[in-house]
This record gives sequence, C-alpha cells and structure tokens, in this order.
Amino acid sequence: MPGLRGSLRWKLTLFHWTVVALVLAAGMLYLHVSLSRQLVALAEEGLARNARLALHHLLAAARRGPVDPDALAGEMGRALGMRVTIIASDGRLLGDSGLAASDLERAESHAGRPEVVDAHRLGIGKDSRRSATVGHPLLYLALPIREGPFAGGVLRLARDLGEVESTLTHMRGILYAGGGLAFLLALGISLGAGEVARRAIREILRTVEAIIRGDFTRRIGSSRRDELGDLFRALDTLSVHVEASLAELRLERDRLEGILNGMAEGVMVADGAGNILLANPALRRFFPSLPELPPGAGVPLEVLRAPGVKEAVRQAIGGRDAHLAREVEILGPPRRVLALSAGRYGEGRAGSLILVFHDVTELKRLEAVRRDFTANVSHELRTPLTAIQGAAETLHDSAFQDPEAVRRFAATITRHCRRLTSLVDDLLELGRIESKGEHPQPREVSVRAAAEAAVRLLDPLLQERRTAVEVDVPAEADRAWADPAALERILINLLQNAASYSPEGSPVRVSARRAGDAVAVSVADQGDGIPPEHLPRIFERFYRVDPSRSRERGGTGLGLAIVKHLVQSLGGSIEVQSAPRKGSTFRFTLPGSGQI
Repeated sequence: MPGLRGSLRWKLTLFHWTVVALVLAAGMLYLHVSLSRQLVALAEEGLARNARLALHHLLAAARRGPVDPDALAGEMGRALGMRVTIIASDGRLLGDSGLAASDLERAESHAGRPEVVDAHRLGIGKDSRRSATVGHPLLYLALPIREGPFAGGVLRLARDLGEVESTLTHMRGILYAGGGLAFLLALGISLGAGEVARRAIREILRTVEAIIRGDFTRRIGSSRRDELGDLFRALDTLSVHVEASLAELRLERDRLEGILNGMAEGVMVADGAGNILLANPALRRFFPSLPELPPGAGVPLEVLRAPGVKEAVRQAIGGRDAHLAREVEILGPPRRVLALSAGRYGEGRAGSLILVFHDVTELKRLEAVRRDFTANVSHELRTPLTAIQGAAETLHDSAFQDPEAVRRFAATITRHCRRLTSLVDDLLELGRIESKGEHPQPREVSVRAAAEAAVRLLDPLLQERRTAVEVDVPAEADRAWADPAALERILINLLQNAASYSPEGSPVRVSARRAGDAVAVSVADQGDGIPPEHLPRIFERFYRVDPSRSRERGGTGLGLAIVKHLVQSLGGSIEVQSAPRKGSTFRFTLPGSGQI
C-alpha cells in the first residue's frame, strides 16, 4: 500500500497506534510487576507474623517440658496451614511439617540456605525459590531461636506461592481486557487527530515553503482559538521576524566583511584543531601561500609556512591563559615582523581561536633607525667637541708661548664650530620637515633656473674641486610644480654630494625629462659609486658608506635624508642607481606644471 504508507495522516495514525500500544504494554507490565511485588510483600508480611507466633509457641512449649520437634512442627503447620521447619544449629532438620519423620534423616543440611544464613546474620531471613526438598515454589521466612533446647537453630516457615500466581493470573485477564478496550478507543481518536494534524501540517508546510523561497508575504490568517490557531499566528509572526532578521543579518554580514576587508591588521579564525576557518585580505598579504578556504571546511596551519605562528597557535590552544601575545618573524620574501594577539574561546577541539596580526616591520625598522640616530648624533657631536676641547686646553696652556700654535688651534676651533653649526642647522631643518613645521608652497617653477641657482651657490666648492656641472633641461621638462626653495635645496645637496664624492676635475650632469604627468630630474656623477649592500640605507640619517672620508669632506650625514623628505613633501619620490667605480645617479620626480 504505497499510497497508504506515503500519507502523513496514516503515518501519524500508525505512530499513535504504536505509541498507545507501547504505553498500554508498558502500563500493563508495570501493573503486573507492581501487583506481583505487592502480593509477595503482603505474603511476606503475613508470613512474618505467623513466624513470630510459631516461635513464641515453640519457646512456650519448650518451657513446659521436653517436646518432640517434628511433632511440634507438624502441629504448628496444621494450625497455620503452612510448612513449618525446625532447623538445628548445625543445619540438620529437627522437624518439618512437609516431610515424613523417616525422611528427616535423609534430608540435606539446611545450614547454607539463604534464609537460614540471613536469619543468623540479620535476625530475619527471606527467600523465594523452588524447594529442592518438596519440589514446589515456596516463599521462605526464617527466625533465629535464641533460647531453650533449640537455641542456635532456626524456625522457618514456607508458604506456597501458587495462591499468588493464581491471583496474578486473574489480574492479568482483567488488564488485558481493559487494555484492549483502551486500544480500540485510541484507534478512533488517532484517526480523527491524524486528519486534523494533516490539515494543519499541510498549511504549515505551505507557509514554510514560501519562507524558504524568500516569499515573506504569505499569511495563514487563522481565526482558530486553540493551540493550532496560536501556532498559525506564530508562523505569521515568524515570517515577519525572519524577514527582518535576514535583512539585519545581511547588513551585519556586509558590515563585518567590510570591516575585515578594510583592516590593515590580518585576522584569522582557527578551530580547536588548529585549522584555519577564516582569513581577511590583509592576512593573505602577510602570507601569500594561504589558499582559498573551502566553504564549511578549514585548511591546516602548515600552509602559512610560518613555524612561529604554528607554535603560537599550539600554545594558545593548549595553554592555561585564554589570551596570548607575542611577536613572530616571517622570513618572506619580504621579511616581516608581526605582532600576534590570540584569544581562545571555548575549550579543546570544541573551542575556537581568533588571531590578529599587526605588521610592526616598519616600527622595528624605525626603532633601529632611532637607536642608530642617537648613537650617530652622539658620535658626530663628540668628535668636534673633543677637538674643540683639546684645542682650547692647549691654548690655555701655551697661549703666551707660541703665537703660531694659537692661530693653528684657533683655526681648528673655528672649523669644528662651523661643522657643529652645519650639523645643528641640518638637524633643525630635518626636524622641521619631518614635523611638518614648515609647509611647502608649491607653484610653477623652472627646473633649469633652480639648477643654475644651485650651481652659483656652490661655485666655491665646484671651483675648489674643479668640477664642471652640465645642466641639460629641455623646454618640455623645464616647468614643474614645486616649492622653489625646497627644489633649490634638493639640487644643492645632490650637487654638493656629487662634487664631494667624485674625483677632482670629473663632470657632474643635471638633466630632466618628462615622465607622464611628472618631471624626472637626475643628478649624475662619475665618482666612486656606492656598493649594492649600502643602497637600501643610503637615505637614512647619518648613514655613510665610508664614515672617515665623509667627515674629511665636511659632510654631516644628513644631506640625503633632507633630500628624501623634501622630495616626499613635494609629492614626489627619489631613487639612486649606482655601482662601485661607475658613479651614481640620483633621480627624483616632481609633479608637472599645473599638477598638485
């Protein structure tokens, strides 16, 4: 009957029948067990009363004189309608109303029977079993005999359980009849309830299907005043709330996705096993080897190729603290230093881990630059101050003895004071540029005019070094958008650097060309050149390829740093191309005329 099996109505009806049948069966089983226990308990209670009466009668008979235990057991058994057994302390049967006198000697020892053992140990013993002696199921109850000629023995009464079984059989018949009637009644009720449920579920199903399709306009609109009516109205309300919740979830999802995508910090979510479940774009920039994450699954941490991150995740998952912070180094390329903050939520494999990565590579580099700057400033100041101090002390000691020495040391003091003044001026200018204390005033300027002005200002140095400067600026590259003073200072520093670090008599060339909307200006010399390992740091403050030669030529070590900051403040960039014994070319860009 495929149609019958496929109908929800019949499924519900069959389910109800099954439940009713199981409930009735369980109830009947419970009643049967309960009645059985109650009947046995009543039998035990009556057996206990009779046992106490029999024990009292036994002790009273023993006080009156010698008694025959077997005869006394038979007498009490007939009076009580039960089997009475008197057992000696060693387990022998002294009397038994259920056995002939000739069978007492052949009966086995009763010392190990459960009721006898419990009587000696607890003061009363109970057991139910089929008697090995008489061959019937009996309920036994034994009391210890503590005085008289049978002291140390046990008085035991046994009642046939047949009466209990007969009563239970009668009660089972009643239960079966009542259960059958209840089952037939439940069948009719189930059919009616199944039809009502079928109609209600069909209506609910239509509404849910509409919600699944995204149609939140369907309403049941039931006017029923019962639970089904409450359910229908709840579904209508649910449809409204689901629509609002989905809209809110979409908004929250888009907002969270926007936040994660816009963060400069890398964010990663891992499960309790260390698998990556979520990663934002910033994290992918830090770890280019990270593949796309499959929906609903994660990828192992090994894909990051970062042992430091793997160790930090292992400690965060298995450690006592729920939060962990440390720095990890990524070898790259490029090499990075990341500050990792991890928070654990939940315990073990059921928990999750949220990790945030901050790129502190530049911060670490700036810290190193700051340390180098402090050390370099101290060294740069210490050298001229030491020279000035030595010259001053010598003047103090021999001022009136050697006029020539006075002039020589006075010249030394003057030279080093000028060097200190130049160093302080460069430091102050660099500080103003970095702190934005002076804002450039860009306007249209002539690159050729700025270069020629710089050549005129450096004429004494160029004459001393016999350096010829060639200015090659075509008309299409002559106009740039820059601060005139800043452009002039850039060219002065680059020309001074080129003349100082080139052999005497070697030429220096200043050229310009258009580069799209920008103007590219180059200062090229034929000097000693710069080894490749020094090029990345050539624009750092106080950085010198050859510190001793730089000081001999009067440099402060800040000229190129000032040039870099001035070019950046004008919206341009600067680079250097150089090789040992092949000269150097410094090239910077400026916005073209009219570009801001």
